[in-house]
Amino acid sequence: MKSATQDKEYTSPIQKLVRFFEKSRDQWTAKCREAKAMLKRVKSRNRFLQKSRDAWRQQAKQLAQELAAAKAAERGLREEVEKLREGHRLAVPASDSLTDFAVIPSRHPILSG
Repeated sequence: MKSATQDKEYTSPIQKLVRFFEKSRDQWTAKCREAKAMLKRVKSRNRFLQKSRDAWRQQAKQLAQELAAAKAAERGLREEVEKLREGHRLAVPASDSLTDFAVIPSRHPILSG
C-alpha cells in the first residue's frame, strides 16, 4: 500500500499525462467558476425577491389599515345618516297629500313657465 506522500508511477508518457492533468484542472476550474457565478446570481435574486416581498407586505399592511379606516368612516357615516333619517321621520308628518304633486305632466302650464 502506497502512502499519500509517495509518487505514483504512471505508465503513460509524461507529455500525455501533463495534457490530461492540465485539461482536468482547467475543467475543474471552469466548473468551480460557473458554480460560483450561479451562486452569486441566486444570492442576488434572493436579495431582490426578499426586498420585493417586504415591500409588497408593507404595502398590503398599509392598504389594510386604510381599508379599516375607510370602513370605520363608512360605518360612522351610515350611523349618522340613520340618525338623520330617524330625526327627519319624527319632524315631517307622514301624509299622503304630498304625493299628489309628485306626478305633474311634462306639458303642464306650470312647467312651461
